[in-house]
Amino acid sequence: NHVMTRTRLERLLISLVLALMIPFTFYWSAGEYYGYGSSLFGLDPAYEAVNYLFSDEITTYSVASYLCLFFALFIRRSAGVKSFLIVLSGILHFLMIFTYATWLLENQYNFTDILQIIFFKYPDRFPFQLLITLALVPWITLLIWQLRWIGQKSRQLIDNIGLTPKQGREGEASNRSSLPLAIALFTVTILFFVYKIVDNFDRYQLTADNYPSGFQINLVTVLVVLFFESILSTLLVASVFMGAINTYQHWAGEIKELNQTLRDFRLSHYVTRLISGYLYWIYFIVIVAILAIATPIQTFVAYESARLSADSGFQPQLLAILLVGPIIGVVIGYLVIVTLRLVFELLIALVHIAQNTRNRNQLT
Repeated sequence: NHVMTRTRLERLLISLVLALMIPFTFYWSAGEYYGYGSSLFGLDPAYEAVNYLFSDEITTYSVASYLCLFFALFIRRSAGVKSFLIVLSGILHFLMIFTYATWLLENQYNFTDILQIIFFKYPDRFPFQLLITLALVPWITLLIWQLRWIGQKSRQLIDNIGLTPKQGREGEASNRSSLPLAIALFTVTILFFVYKIVDNFDRYQLTADNYPSGFQINLVTVLVVLFFESILSTLLVASVFMGAINTYQHWAGEIKELNQTLRDFRLSHYVTRLISGYLYWIYFIVIVAILAIATPIQTFVAYESARLSADSGFQPQLLAILLVGPIIGVVIGYLVIVTLRLVFELLIALVHIAQNTRNRNQLT
Protein backbone atom coordinates (compact mmCIF):
# COMPACT_ATOMS: atom_id res chain seq x y z
CA ASN A 1 0.00 0.00 0.00
CA HIS A 2 2.84 2.37 0.80
CA VAL A 3 4.46 1.70 -2.58
CA MET A 4 1.15 2.21 -4.41
CA THR A 5 0.50 5.47 -2.55
CA ARG A 6 4.02 6.69 -3.33
CA THR A 7 3.60 5.77 -7.01
CA ARG A 8 0.25 7.55 -7.28
CA LEU A 9 1.63 10.64 -5.56
CA GLU A 10 4.62 10.65 -7.91
CA ARG A 11 2.33 10.46 -10.94
CA LEU A 12 0.20 13.27 -9.51
CA LEU A 13 3.25 15.50 -9.04
CA ILE A 14 4.56 14.68 -12.52
CA SER A 15 1.16 15.54 -14.01
CA LEU A 16 1.16 18.85 -12.11
CA VAL A 17 4.65 19.73 -13.36
CA LEU A 18 3.68 18.87 -16.95
CA ALA A 19 0.52 20.98 -16.78
CA LEU A 20 2.51 23.97 -15.53
CA MET A 21 5.43 23.62 -17.97
CA ILE A 22 3.48 23.00 -21.21
CA PRO A 23 2.45 26.68 -21.73
CA PHE A 24 6.03 27.93 -21.37
CA THR A 25 7.43 25.12 -23.50
CA PHE A 26 5.05 25.49 -26.45
CA TYR A 27 2.63 28.41 -26.40
CA TRP A 28 4.94 31.40 -26.36
CA SER A 29 6.61 30.49 -29.66
CA ALA A 30 3.86 28.44 -31.34
CA GLY A 31 2.51 31.32 -33.39
CA GLU A 32 5.96 32.62 -34.33
CA TYR A 33 7.57 29.32 -35.27
CA TYR A 34 4.85 26.93 -36.35
CA GLY A 35 2.57 29.09 -38.47
CA TYR A 36 -1.18 28.88 -38.77
CA GLY A 37 -3.47 26.55 -40.67
CA SER A 38 -1.80 23.21 -39.94
CA SER A 39 -3.58 20.21 -38.49
CA LEU A 40 -2.65 17.09 -36.56
CA PHE A 41 -3.11 14.93 -39.66
CA GLY A 42 -0.36 14.13 -42.15
CA LEU A 43 3.42 14.30 -41.98
CA ASP A 44 3.68 18.08 -41.75
CA PRO A 45 3.11 18.23 -37.96
CA ALA A 46 5.72 15.49 -37.44
CA TYR A 47 8.27 17.35 -39.56
CA GLU A 48 7.57 20.64 -37.83
CA ALA A 49 7.64 19.02 -34.39
CA VAL A 50 11.14 17.71 -35.05
CA ASN A 51 12.20 21.12 -36.37
CA TYR A 52 10.77 22.76 -33.26
CA LEU A 53 12.64 20.34 -30.99
CA PHE A 54 15.99 21.33 -32.56
CA SER A 55 15.17 24.96 -33.36
CA ASP A 56 17.54 26.37 -30.71
CA GLU A 57 19.41 25.23 -27.62
CA ILE A 58 16.95 26.68 -25.11
CA THR A 59 13.97 25.04 -26.82
CA THR A 60 15.81 21.72 -27.11
CA TYR A 61 16.54 21.58 -23.38
CA SER A 62 13.00 22.66 -22.50
CA VAL A 63 11.25 20.16 -24.80
CA ALA A 64 13.64 17.33 -23.87
CA SER A 65 12.92 17.97 -20.19
CA TYR A 66 9.20 17.86 -20.94
CA LEU A 67 9.56 14.58 -22.87
CA CYS A 68 11.48 12.95 -20.01
CA LEU A 69 8.68 13.76 -17.57
CA PHE A 70 6.04 12.76 -20.13
CA PHE A 71 7.50 9.27 -20.51
CA ALA A 72 8.15 8.98 -16.76
CA LEU A 73 4.44 9.57 -16.18
CA PHE A 74 3.48 6.35 -17.98
CA ILE A 75 6.23 4.06 -16.66
CA ARG A 76 4.92 1.67 -14.01
CA ARG A 77 7.08 -1.44 -13.92
CA SER A 78 10.61 -0.03 -14.10
CA ALA A 79 11.09 2.28 -11.13
CA GLY A 80 14.74 2.75 -12.07
CA VAL A 81 13.94 4.06 -15.55
CA LYS A 82 11.32 6.40 -14.12
CA SER A 83 13.78 7.79 -11.56
CA PHE A 84 16.43 8.20 -14.26
CA LEU A 85 14.01 10.17 -16.47
CA ILE A 86 12.92 12.40 -13.56
CA VAL A 87 16.54 13.20 -12.69
CA LEU A 88 17.35 13.77 -16.36
CA SER A 89 14.39 16.14 -16.71
CA GLY A 90 15.65 18.20 -13.76
CA ILE A 91 19.17 18.46 -15.20
CA LEU A 92 17.78 19.50 -18.59
CA HIS A 93 15.50 22.11 -17.05
CA PHE A 94 18.29 23.75 -15.06
CA LEU A 95 20.45 23.62 -18.18
CA MET A 96 17.69 25.50 -19.98
CA ILE A 97 17.64 28.13 -17.21
CA PHE A 98 21.41 28.72 -17.32
CA THR A 99 21.45 28.73 -21.14
CA TYR A 100 18.56 31.22 -21.16
CA ALA A 101 20.41 33.40 -18.63
CA THR A 102 23.57 33.29 -20.75
CA TRP A 103 21.65 34.41 -23.84
CA LEU A 104 20.13 37.31 -21.91
CA LEU A 105 23.52 38.32 -20.52
CA GLU A 106 25.05 38.21 -23.99
CA ASN A 107 22.34 40.65 -25.08
CA GLN A 108 23.21 42.98 -22.17
CA TYR A 109 20.10 42.56 -20.04
CA ASN A 110 20.66 43.69 -16.46
CA PHE A 111 20.48 41.27 -13.56
CA THR A 112 17.00 42.20 -12.32
CA ASP A 113 15.53 41.94 -15.82
CA ILE A 114 17.09 38.50 -16.22
CA LEU A 115 15.50 37.27 -12.99
CA GLN A 116 12.14 38.69 -14.06
CA ILE A 117 12.29 37.13 -17.54
CA ILE A 118 13.43 33.70 -16.34
CA PHE A 119 11.24 33.31 -13.26
CA PHE A 120 8.26 35.62 -13.80
CA LYS A 121 7.42 36.88 -17.27
CA TYR A 122 8.77 38.32 -20.49
CA PRO A 123 7.71 41.96 -21.03
CA ASP A 124 4.26 42.34 -22.60
CA ARG A 125 3.51 38.61 -22.44
CA PHE A 126 1.54 36.26 -20.26
CA PRO A 127 3.62 35.12 -17.23
CA PHE A 128 4.36 31.63 -18.53
CA GLN A 129 7.68 31.69 -16.69
CA LEU A 130 5.79 32.12 -13.41
CA LEU A 131 3.93 28.87 -14.09
CA ILE A 132 7.13 26.92 -14.60
CA THR A 133 8.65 28.58 -11.53
CA LEU A 134 5.70 27.30 -9.50
CA ALA A 135 6.33 23.89 -11.06
CA LEU A 136 9.75 23.84 -9.38
CA VAL A 137 8.10 23.06 -6.02
CA PRO A 138 6.68 19.62 -7.01
CA TRP A 139 9.63 19.12 -9.37
CA ILE A 140 12.26 19.52 -6.65
CA THR A 141 10.14 17.29 -4.41
CA LEU A 142 10.32 14.59 -7.07
CA LEU A 143 14.08 15.05 -7.40
CA ILE A 144 14.58 14.73 -3.63
CA TRP A 145 12.62 11.47 -3.68
CA GLN A 146 15.05 10.11 -6.27
CA LEU A 147 18.13 10.70 -4.08
CA ARG A 148 17.89 7.19 -2.63
CA TRP A 149 17.75 5.71 -6.13
CA ILE A 150 20.74 7.83 -7.19
CA GLY A 151 22.73 6.54 -4.22
CA GLN A 152 21.85 2.92 -4.99
CA LYS A 153 22.75 3.27 -8.67
CA SER A 154 26.00 5.04 -7.83
CA ARG A 155 27.05 2.21 -5.52
CA GLN A 156 25.94 -0.34 -8.12
CA LEU A 157 27.93 1.49 -10.79
CA ILE A 158 31.03 1.53 -8.58
CA ASP A 159 30.69 -2.21 -8.08
CA ASN A 160 29.99 -2.92 -11.75
CA ILE A 161 32.88 -0.96 -13.19
CA GLY A 162 35.36 -2.35 -10.69
CA LEU A 163 36.11 0.74 -8.61
CA THR A 164 35.49 -1.42 -5.54
CA PRO A 165 38.18 -4.12 -5.41
CA LYS A 166 36.86 -7.70 -5.27
CA GLN A 167 38.67 -10.69 -3.86
CA GLY A 168 39.12 -14.09 -5.44
CA ARG A 169 39.37 -15.26 -9.02
CA GLU A 170 35.88 -14.07 -9.96
CA GLY A 171 36.63 -10.68 -8.43
CA GLU A 172 39.90 -10.36 -10.34
CA ALA A 173 38.15 -11.27 -13.61
CA SER A 174 35.39 -8.77 -12.86
CA ASN A 175 37.91 -6.02 -12.12
CA ARG A 176 39.80 -6.71 -15.36
CA SER A 177 36.62 -6.73 -17.48
CA SER A 178 35.22 -3.62 -15.79
CA LEU A 179 38.39 -1.54 -15.94
CA PRO A 180 37.77 -0.33 -19.55
CA LEU A 181 34.29 0.90 -18.52
CA ALA A 182 35.74 2.82 -15.59
CA ILE A 183 38.43 4.37 -17.79
CA ALA A 184 35.87 5.24 -20.50
CA LEU A 185 33.49 6.88 -18.00
CA PHE A 186 36.27 8.93 -16.42
CA THR A 187 37.81 9.91 -19.77
CA VAL A 188 34.52 10.93 -21.42
CA THR A 189 33.47 12.98 -18.39
CA ILE A 190 36.79 14.83 -18.08
CA LEU A 191 37.16 15.48 -21.81
CA PHE A 192 33.62 16.78 -22.13
CA PHE A 193 34.05 19.05 -19.10
CA VAL A 194 37.27 20.49 -20.55
CA TYR A 195 35.52 20.97 -23.90
CA LYS A 196 32.62 22.85 -22.26
CA ILE A 197 35.00 25.05 -20.26
CA VAL A 198 36.96 25.99 -23.40
CA ASP A 199 33.80 26.54 -25.44
CA ASN A 200 32.17 28.64 -22.73
CA PHE A 201 35.35 30.69 -22.27
CA ASP A 202 35.19 31.57 -25.97
CA ARG A 203 31.55 32.60 -25.47
CA TYR A 204 32.63 34.72 -22.51
CA GLN A 205 35.28 36.46 -24.61
CA LEU A 206 32.70 37.26 -27.29
CA THR A 207 30.33 38.58 -24.63
CA ALA A 208 33.07 40.70 -23.04
CA ASP A 209 33.70 42.39 -26.39
CA ASN A 210 30.17 43.83 -26.21
CA TYR A 211 30.84 45.53 -22.86
CA PRO A 212 33.07 48.53 -22.10
CA SER A 213 36.42 47.94 -20.43
CA GLY A 214 36.65 47.79 -16.65
CA PHE A 215 34.81 45.84 -13.99
CA GLN A 216 31.33 44.72 -15.08
CA ILE A 217 29.04 42.83 -12.72
CA ASN A 218 27.32 41.28 -15.73
CA LEU A 219 30.58 39.75 -16.92
CA VAL A 220 31.15 38.21 -13.49
CA THR A 221 27.62 36.82 -13.69
CA VAL A 222 28.39 35.43 -17.14
CA LEU A 223 31.43 33.58 -15.76
CA VAL A 224 29.39 32.08 -12.91
CA VAL A 225 26.50 31.08 -15.18
CA LEU A 226 28.79 29.52 -17.80
CA PHE A 227 30.67 27.59 -15.12
CA PHE A 228 27.48 26.05 -13.74
CA GLU A 229 26.27 25.41 -17.29
CA SER A 230 29.48 23.46 -17.91
CA ILE A 231 28.93 21.40 -14.75
CA LEU A 232 25.31 20.63 -15.66
CA SER A 233 26.23 19.68 -19.23
CA THR A 234 28.92 17.34 -17.94
CA LEU A 235 26.49 15.88 -15.40
CA LEU A 236 24.01 15.26 -18.22
CA VAL A 237 26.57 13.37 -20.32
CA ALA A 238 27.82 11.42 -17.30
CA SER A 239 24.25 10.46 -16.31
CA VAL A 240 23.48 9.09 -19.77
CA PHE A 241 26.79 7.23 -19.83
CA MET A 242 26.14 5.80 -16.36
CA GLY A 243 22.69 4.66 -17.45
CA ALA A 244 24.22 2.86 -20.42
CA ILE A 245 26.78 1.15 -18.18
CA ASN A 246 24.16 0.06 -15.64
CA THR A 247 22.17 -1.65 -18.41
CA TYR A 248 25.27 -2.94 -20.19
CA GLN A 249 24.78 -6.60 -19.35
CA HIS A 250 21.23 -6.60 -20.71
CA TRP A 251 21.72 -4.94 -24.09
CA ALA A 252 25.23 -6.32 -24.66
CA GLY A 253 23.91 -9.88 -24.51
CA GLU A 254 21.13 -9.15 -26.98
CA ILE A 255 23.49 -7.38 -29.38
CA LYS A 256 25.83 -10.39 -29.20
CA GLU A 257 22.93 -12.71 -30.05
CA LEU A 258 21.90 -10.44 -32.90
CA ASN A 259 25.43 -10.33 -34.33
CA GLN A 260 25.69 -14.11 -34.23
CA THR A 261 22.38 -14.41 -36.08
CA LEU A 262 23.45 -11.96 -38.79
CA ARG A 263 26.26 -14.34 -39.71
CA ASP A 264 23.68 -17.01 -40.51
CA PHE A 265 23.19 -16.41 -44.24
CA ARG A 266 20.84 -19.38 -44.61
CA LEU A 267 18.24 -18.02 -42.15
CA SER A 268 18.30 -21.24 -40.16
CA HIS A 269 17.72 -19.27 -36.96
CA TYR A 270 15.03 -16.62 -36.51
CA VAL A 271 15.40 -13.55 -34.31
CA THR A 272 12.15 -12.00 -35.42
CA ARG A 273 10.96 -11.25 -31.91
CA LEU A 274 14.28 -9.72 -30.88
CA ILE A 275 14.60 -7.47 -33.93
CA SER A 276 10.91 -6.59 -34.13
CA GLY A 277 10.92 -5.86 -30.41
CA TYR A 278 13.68 -3.27 -30.82
CA LEU A 279 12.10 -1.79 -33.95
CA TYR A 280 8.70 -1.57 -32.28
CA TRP A 281 10.28 0.07 -29.23
CA ILE A 282 12.07 2.65 -31.41
CA TYR A 283 9.00 3.42 -33.51
CA PHE A 284 6.83 3.62 -30.40
CA ILE A 285 9.16 6.11 -28.69
CA VAL A 286 9.50 8.26 -31.82
CA ILE A 287 5.76 8.34 -32.57
CA VAL A 288 4.76 9.12 -28.99
CA ALA A 289 7.46 11.80 -28.69
CA ILE A 290 6.36 13.49 -31.93
CA LEU A 291 2.70 13.44 -30.88
CA ALA A 292 3.64 14.71 -27.41
CA ILE A 293 5.28 17.72 -29.09
CA ALA A 294 2.86 18.24 -31.98
CA THR A 295 -0.35 18.00 -29.92
CA PRO A 296 0.24 20.97 -27.57
CA ILE A 297 1.69 23.07 -30.39
CA GLN A 298 -1.25 22.37 -32.69
CA THR A 299 -3.67 23.01 -29.83
CA PHE A 300 -2.12 26.38 -29.06
CA VAL A 301 -1.92 27.23 -32.77
CA ALA A 302 -5.64 26.52 -33.16
CA TYR A 303 -6.38 28.52 -30.01
CA GLU A 304 -4.32 31.51 -31.09
CA SER A 305 -5.79 31.46 -34.59
CA ALA A 306 -9.34 31.36 -33.20
CA ARG A 307 -8.55 34.07 -30.67
CA LEU A 308 -7.22 36.46 -33.29
CA SER A 309 -10.22 35.91 -35.57
CA ALA A 310 -12.85 36.08 -32.81
CA ASP A 311 -14.69 39.16 -31.68
CA SER A 312 -13.65 40.90 -28.51
CA GLY A 313 -14.90 39.47 -25.25
CA PHE A 314 -14.98 36.06 -23.68
CA GLN A 315 -15.42 33.20 -26.14
CA PRO A 316 -16.28 29.80 -24.58
CA GLN A 317 -15.22 27.97 -27.75
CA LEU A 318 -11.65 29.13 -27.17
CA LEU A 319 -11.48 27.15 -23.93
CA ALA A 320 -13.05 24.19 -25.73
CA ILE A 321 -10.10 24.19 -28.15
CA LEU A 322 -7.68 23.74 -25.24
CA LEU A 323 -9.70 20.73 -24.05
CA VAL A 324 -10.47 19.11 -27.41
CA GLY A 325 -6.94 19.45 -28.85
CA PRO A 326 -5.26 17.03 -26.40
CA ILE A 327 -8.15 14.57 -26.79
CA ILE A 328 -7.67 14.55 -30.58
CA GLY A 329 -3.94 14.00 -30.13
CA VAL A 330 -4.53 11.08 -27.74
CA VAL A 331 -7.04 9.44 -30.11
CA ILE A 332 -4.72 9.78 -33.11
CA GLY A 333 -1.76 8.48 -31.14
CA TYR A 334 -3.77 5.51 -29.89
CA LEU A 335 -4.88 4.57 -33.40
CA VAL A 336 -1.35 4.88 -34.79
CA ILE A 337 0.17 2.76 -32.01
CA VAL A 338 -2.54 0.08 -32.30
CA THR A 339 -2.00 -0.08 -36.07
CA LEU A 340 1.76 -0.33 -35.61
CA ARG A 341 1.33 -3.10 -33.05
CA LEU A 342 -0.98 -5.02 -35.39
CA VAL A 343 1.50 -4.79 -38.27
CA PHE A 344 4.37 -6.10 -36.16
CA GLU A 345 2.32 -8.97 -34.75
CA LEU A 346 1.21 -9.97 -38.26
CA LEU A 347 4.82 -9.98 -39.46
CA ILE A 348 5.90 -12.14 -36.53
CA ALA A 349 2.99 -14.51 -37.15
CA LEU A 350 3.98 -14.91 -40.81
CA VAL A 351 7.55 -15.77 -39.85
CA HIS A 352 6.36 -18.33 -37.30
CA ILE A 353 4.08 -19.91 -39.92
CA ALA A 354 7.03 -20.14 -42.31
CA GLN A 355 9.24 -21.62 -39.58
CA ASN A 356 6.65 -24.24 -38.58
CA THR A 357 6.05 -25.15 -42.23
CA ARG A 358 9.77 -25.67 -42.79
CA ASN A 359 10.06 -27.82 -39.66
CA ARG A 360 7.17 -30.03 -40.79
CA ASN A 361 8.72 -30.42 -44.24
CA GLN A 362 12.00 -31.48 -42.67
CA LEU A 363 10.22 -34.12 -40.55
CA THR A 364 8.44 -35.57 -43.57
